[in-house]
Amino acid sequence: MPFKITTITRVAALAPLAALLLLMTPLPAGAALMTGKTLLEACSEPSGSVRRSICLGYIAAISDALGSEGVGKRKACFDKDAKLSAMRDAVVAHLEKQQSAADKPAADGVTVALVNRFACR
Repeated sequence: MPFKITTITRVAALAPLAALLLLMTPLPAGAALMTGKTLLEACSEPSGSVRRSICLGYIAAISDALGSEGVGKRKACFDKDAKLSAMRDAVVAHLEKQQSAADKPAADGVTVALVNRFACR
């Protein structure tokens, strides 16, 4: 059976490149590596683009943390069939609605969006 390249495989393959690009970006002291505005712009890029892949990888990493041990007192509960595209849609909707999230760390916006959309019952 030939190896099938999936979206997750592509995102995983681009993760080292994304990390390198983020490390090369000069930041003022105390600044977030990615703001809500930066993430929203990346998530709005066409499917398959490098920036869209960075968006998906970023959301996937935070969803892994939220779905396993949680982050602080926040936890998300994902179905076994949860789609990364649905997580992206929730994050984009949150960032577009909450203009105050634009200058805050993107991790904050992703966390709030995923905990609200995939609340544990």
